[in-house]
Amino acid sequence: DYVSRSFERGLNYLDLCASTQGRNAPTAWTIAHGLRTVLKGSAPSFQALLTWSLEEERRDFICMIVPLGHENRGSPSGAVVMHVDVPAEEYARAASDAGGEREAGGTAVFSVPSVDTIRSAGKVIDWLPAMVGYVDTDLVCRAANRCYQEWFGIPAAEIIGMRLPDMAGQPLFQRIERHVQQALAGEAVCFEDRFEIRPGQQRWFRATYIPDRGHDGQVRGFSSIAYDITAIKEMESRQEKAHHAAEQCRRAHSAFLEHIDHELKSPLASIGRFAEALATEVFGPLDDRYREYARDIRDTACDLVGLVNDLDDLARIQAGQFQLDEERVDLRILLTNGLGRAEQMARKVGIRLRLAIPAQTPSLFADRRLVHQMALNTVTTVITLAAEGDTVHLAVRQDSNGLTLTVTDTAVRLESEVLEHLLEPFGYHDRPCPPASLSTGVALLLAHHYMDLHGGTLQLTGDLQSGIKIIASFPRVRVVT
Repeated sequence: DYVSRSFERGLNYLDLCASTQGRNAPTAWTIAHGLRTVLKGSAPSFQALLTWSLEEERRDFICMIVPLGHENRGSPSGAVVMHVDVPAEEYARAASDAGGEREAGGTAVFSVPSVDTIRSAGKVIDWLPAMVGYVDTDLVCRAANRCYQEWFGIPAAEIIGMRLPDMAGQPLFQRIERHVQQALAGEAVCFEDRFEIRPGQQRWFRATYIPDRGHDGQVRGFSSIAYDITAIKEMESRQEKAHHAAEQCRRAHSAFLEHIDHELKSPLASIGRFAEALATEVFGPLDDRYREYARDIRDTACDLVGLVNDLDDLARIQAGQFQLDEERVDLRILLTNGLGRAEQMARKVGIRLRLAIPAQTPSLFADRRLVHQMALNTVTTVITLAAEGDTVHLAVRQDSNGLTLTVTDTAVRLESEVLEHLLEPFGYHDRPCPPASLSTGVALLLAHHYMDLHGGTLQLTGDLQSGIKIIASFPRVRVVT
């Protein structure tokens, strides 16, 4: 059954090795031998008429192996292997006429693709979905299969005896002439080109030319195999266009963020400074209501500047242009003194923030700003999702794998589908009570990127029973002991 499935999808080399122990061992060994000789450069190509048994069914097919490219004119960089079914009567006739070397299982092997070999294969190679032919030193086509007729619109019988320039046409021949001369000089070549089968309709093909030498060692022609790669080229073209479109979008995205950074950040910073002056009554006493308004304006301006900075960080990270400013960071002091904004946010909505940071917490070799921002983002995200009366916990723990920061709230119980959205830009959490939807902005996404830059990980877990948990793990190499 294993071998049967392998045959149906096309044998790969591992399947072939496994098959050498079964009932198709002679055939498998023949293919493996042919593949090895071609890949090692011991033979210019390999052809064989073979039989494969599939339970109660017998499959007759032709195997052709040709090299695919060469590395510095040494061994091939790969090989093209073709297995094509042929009717039993055609197989019997071709095997009888070929007179090739016989191997176990009645296999007829043709190790040299000479003009006689191609002609004797006759009807068999007509079943190949590729052009198989032979050209002598006078550039006269001496053998061709039926596929030539499909490509050039000339019966294969008429092609035999035609000169290659006449059959291919001057535009195509001028492009491939260099490869033809290489083959006639004794060099195996593999190349790609295009062919206009009719006005406005082109086909791409990949061709391999294998020199044919006589007993005296002189090149007397070359055999060729060419197959259609139009679908591959079209796919490559679509990929290139998609890549170009994505690059244009990325540039537009970067330009937009640069514009936003310039046009918004400076005015917002000025608004924040003026609001701060009013809130602190630099220019004289204010009514309590106006002072509170000034503080709200200051805080909002500060939040918007932070958002612009976040978007700028995100753009540079996604463009691969972000550089870490690494130093020794006392994590305990950073977390103890650097979460004032989160504590203020929690108090305002009636949420308790509890820190569990051991006195022996080691330092990190990291980017101080990013570590602080990561911790702040994870804590404020959980506070945003929490309800009044909840308790949010931040704990630090060191183990043999490194150092871990964990933010939890057992009262925030979300389904897995909702958790997935929280790691998206401006992911949200729907709540039954106002406000109906709370956006997490790019906080968690940035925290995830910040941890990636440090070689760490950020995991978001939770369910309807245990609550939410965000785990930021720094690798051991970042821990300073």
